[in-house]
Amino acid sequence: MSSSNSTIRYLSPFASSQAVLFGSNSATATSSLRTLIDAANGFEELMGVIPQEFRLSLREPLAAIGKLAEKLVAARTSLRKLEAHNTAGTLPPTLQAKAPSVAFSKEFADTDDAKAARDAISARHKSTATSDLADMIKAKKDEVRYLEEALTPTKIATTGLGVIAARYAELKPSRQVPSYNAAETEVTGWEDDPVLKSTATSLKVNFVSFGRRVVEFHEMRARVNDMVITKKREVQAAANAAMDVDVELSVEDRVNRAVDKASAALAKKLEKKLEK
Repeated sequence: MSSSNSTIRYLSPFASSQAVLFGSNSATATSSLRTLIDAANGFEELMGVIPQEFRLSLREPLAAIGKLAEKLVAARTSLRKLEAHNTAGTLPPTLQAKAPSVAFSKEFADTDDAKAARDAISARHKSTATSDLADMIKAKKDEVRYLEEALTPTKIATTGLGVIAARYAELKPSRQVPSYNAAETEVTGWEDDPVLKSTATSLKVNFVSFGRRVVEFHEMRARVNDMVITKKREVQAAANAAMDVDVELSVEDRVNRAVDKASAALAKKLEKKLEK
């Protein structure tokens, strides 16, 4: 008798559902598993999809993928900011130091030569800062490219495949299952647990999906943060525009009141003249 069905039979309901997903490498099981992976809303939820016997072993490599993804998101954000400065013709805070100054005597300070010297120093400083900004952008692009290459499907797979194989080799001796005679009255031998083997195989096949989901957590968080920042800027811009309108209306009101007051004073003066 096959031992796989008898193994699943004695599992808890939750473990049984995992055994069905991981214990088969059919297209249906793989599709269902990837649906669970995509439905996970955070790292701990994703870890909960992994069978208990492999969960602790895979936590470290998946966490390492998460750290790389976090660094990639930060590098992309920094690159966007630097490129925005470059487009706007401004400088990031790290390059906003004042140009070096030269102390001149009072008599020389107002001469054309002094002005030319100051302008030359300032222009050279700005040119250097602009060149430094270009170098910073190039360096940040290199960093983004490096981190993206570290998170390719091939690199992600390499991160986990060895861990899964090592854990399976560790579990296999203690997870032997019996085989029985036709009447199931005698143990005729021992063999590798087919469910455990299929679970390890399924984890290898789907590890890239687990890794990519971890990357997506950080990318989604970055997108949400960008949306929040954009919304705050829009609200602030709207508030500033409203304040400008209020100021304009206040000025107009003051002018109108002044005109009304002057008109009233003039009318009163005319009335007095008419009375005379």
